[in-house]
Amino acid sequence: EAAALGGLPALRLDAATVLPVLPSDPQTGTAHAAAGLGRRYPTPQQRAARLGPPPQPDQSAPGRRPPGPLPSQREPAPREPAQREQREQREQHDQREAAQATPAVRPAAVLGGPVGTPPVPFPHGGGATIEQQAAAVESSAPGVPPRRADQAPPGTVPAPAPAPAEGQPSGRLSPFLTNGQAGEQLALLNEVGGKVGTTLDLGFTARELCQVLVPRVADFACVDLVDGLISDSELPVARPDDDTMLRRVALVFNQTGGAWDHVLAEGSLVCMPRRTPPGMALQLNQPVLVPVVSADVAVDYAIALGGARLAPVVSGRSMLVVPLSARGTVLGILKLLRLPDRAPFDESDAATLKELAVRAALSLDNARLHRAEARVATTLQRSMIPTRPPQIPGVQIAHRYLPGDPKAEVGGDWFDAIQLPGSRVALVVGDVMGHGIHSAAAMGRFRTAMQTLAALDLPPGQLLRHLDNLAQKLGDDHLATCLYAVYDPINRTCELASAGHVPPVLVHPDGTGELLEIPAGAPIGVGGVPFVAKTIDVSDGSMLVLCTDGLVEVRGGDIGAGLAALCGNLIDPQQSPEQACDEVLRRLHSDDRKDDVALLVARFDGVAPSEVATWDLTVDHREVRRARSLVREQLAAWHLEALSDTTELLVSELVTNAVRVARDRVQLQLIRVDKLLVEVSDDNHNLPSLEPAEQLGETGRGLTLVTKLAEHWGTARKAVGKVVWFELPLPHA
Repeated sequence: EAAALGGLPALRLDAATVLPVLPSDPQTGTAHAAAGLGRRYPTPQQRAARLGPPPQPDQSAPGRRPPGPLPSQREPAPREPAQREQREQREQHDQREAAQATPAVRPAAVLGGPVGTPPVPFPHGGGATIEQQAAAVESSAPGVPPRRADQAPPGTVPAPAPAPAEGQPSGRLSPFLTNGQAGEQLALLNEVGGKVGTTLDLGFTARELCQVLVPRVADFACVDLVDGLISDSELPVARPDDDTMLRRVALVFNQTGGAWDHVLAEGSLVCMPRRTPPGMALQLNQPVLVPVVSADVAVDYAIALGGARLAPVVSGRSMLVVPLSARGTVLGILKLLRLPDRAPFDESDAATLKELAVRAALSLDNARLHRAEARVATTLQRSMIPTRPPQIPGVQIAHRYLPGDPKAEVGGDWFDAIQLPGSRVALVVGDVMGHGIHSAAAMGRFRTAMQTLAALDLPPGQLLRHLDNLAQKLGDDHLATCLYAVYDPINRTCELASAGHVPPVLVHPDGTGELLEIPAGAPIGVGGVPFVAKTIDVSDGSMLVLCTDGLVEVRGGDIGAGLAALCGNLIDPQQSPEQACDEVLRRLHSDDRKDDVALLVARFDGVAPSEVATWDLTVDHREVRRARSLVREQLAAWHLEALSDTTELLVSELVTNAVRVARDRVQLQLIRVDKLLVEVSDDNHNLPSLEPAEQLGETGRGLTLVTKLAEHWGTARKAVGKVVWFELPLPHA
């Protein structure tokens, strides 16, 4: 009923007025014809008369007015003169009652603006500015509580409008549509339902919407979305403002009207102030109709786009801007333009396109939410999987990760390379049972725990045992297979332990592949099973290949066939690890495999004996002087005299501490690779700690000096005792 009496489908901007505030006499309050609207709207009394007699109130529901009878249920018009006269008298009586009961302000169907209230003059008329006019309409926008009639003079604030739930289609046609227009609206809405939202790609969905409308409805269509919602850089805001950045995600135009993409190409950013039709539609969350864009409006719009020179592009066109909002969030705007040779947009177009925008906004919001969920999953995965292999002396490392579901981009497989004291490196590959985000979260826990345990420099078997105990505390859903290997580039050995994982392959320098037989053990999380390590000798130029079962196992097939292929001539020892990874995936992996794949290839180059110097010291304070002398001589042999003073000072402090706490053994080692690495080991397992300066006496300041002078330093436990190490950059580095 409200739509039939005074509903308006859009905020209309033209040369003289702004709807839905219609012109009226300020003194009498009587409505008169609206100037510049291009059509005459019936008065409220005329609309009430067209509706016929009001239905009787429903006694079963006090205070509620039942809906009027359907056309097929209405009483047929009487034919006898007496009955006809009675009906005419009743209609006149009803019209008088309607005129007395109906005030000058009637609720609008869509915008909520009052019809028949005093006008807010357009700026050209010497009255309020367009911002002031928009402020009068803003109170009817979603989220703004209505004001009572006794709070302000009549006609200054629009009345609230009965509207459908936010983000939901209204389910009824606009009263501005004729039967033919209603049929066209239904056809267009059906077409949108079938052609828009076919994928969860945000840009593709926006382009589908524009393609449905051009050239059928408009000559130009574009979708501008709030950039913060697309980039996930900020939380959604219900009411954008002048500083809200919009990103153009789709642009389609009729080629016969010339090229329009130079106005604002896809991917461009722009702010639309409220004085422009797009800015008003965005901030009020209401459609804005401009039958013919005036020169002033065109200049304001062009300046917002980047320059007044763009004004001729929109001047004289017909513009309709419809907000795109769903689930309480304003996503952006749909902007349409028509060339002068076509009929300008009118209220029936606005009603149709508002309904269309509601449906399209739901598809866009679904795509946005899917995109945000995928980004969260991808960010989670990337934060737990190294993106670049570490640079460790004596070993070259490359890795690859392929999710089983390319759309999800997350899984439970992981790999890692962890630098240990003595230029050693720990290589890890694991596979959490299951798929998806839950497996990825469990994988993150395992990887963090593995890094923490590796920092303790535990032997591989002991490390897996501690990891198994931790998994049992986390719960039954934390089951994983894992392989842990430690490569020593100085001794050229590799110690490995497996927890039910796929065995690794060692490619020798001559190109032959060997499947390493390691006691498999049980998966992590089972509990009660020992993990046995195995140590092998490796030659310089060898490659160790670690992978998960997704690479070598085919559903319904034999994993042995994949392992045999991996041991074949897939890897050329002369290749780099990066090339080896690409070749293995090209030969063994296929797109139809549904399991995650993690692959790690390490090339062992070792550290030349001439780059390592090791001395065993006795537990005697006189060894401190000997240690300084040994360091000075070795650095001179390596032509590193520039580091002699600093190295001697720090070695003196560390050896002094080691001799003081050690029982039987102290060892000093210097390694020259891309930096100078110095290690002091002893057989006491208690790790030294850095204390605040005010708590230190005349002794105990050795680690403070190490902290100040060394580039990096650290401590770690060994199988027997501990090691304290520090690094110094080489002079030429």
